[in-house]
Amino acid sequence: MIWLILLSIVLAVVSAIFYRLSGMGEDGYIRLPFIPEWLFDRQWRRVGCTLITSAMMFISGVHAPWYAHLLAMVLFYGAIVTYWDFMFKNIDNFWVHGFMLGIAAFPFVIWGDVIWWRFLIRAVSLAIFMGVWCDLMKHKWRDDDADEFGRGGILPISAWIL
Repeated sequence: MIWLILLSIVLAVVSAIFYRLSGMGEDGYIRLPFIPEWLFDRQWRRVGCTLITSAMMFISGVHAPWYAHLLAMVLFYGAIVTYWDFMFKNIDNFWVHGFMLGIAAFPFVIWGDVIWWRFLIRAVSLAIFMGVWCDLMKHKWRDDDADEFGRGGILPISAWIL
């Protein structure tokens, strides 16, 4: 059991790093020149966080056929590439961003062993966490590092709710 906790922490940290570095883009390489430039590419957030969160679904005990995992990965990838600003007058909406990342697990409700109320608790929890976290970190304390590390780290950890 202790190895699951340690593995969860390691995966959360790696996801947080991917989420933050890719959010920095070219400015990150200028700010942190000792980190390889390719780690600042946007695909690390999209693909890296998707794969890590999907791995955590498996590790945390979500049982579903391969196609449910694949569809959940596609939905998660689609949700992680937008902050839904096209729906909210060009204002990033982290509440909806978190909620939609949680909704991406819907295939596990249909074809897996995830109970629908746990699925909804996770989606709402991600919405609340990302909305409150971003409001505090990004808008109140103006700390983009803590903001993106927190959002990237919570994604795989939240798999345990399911």
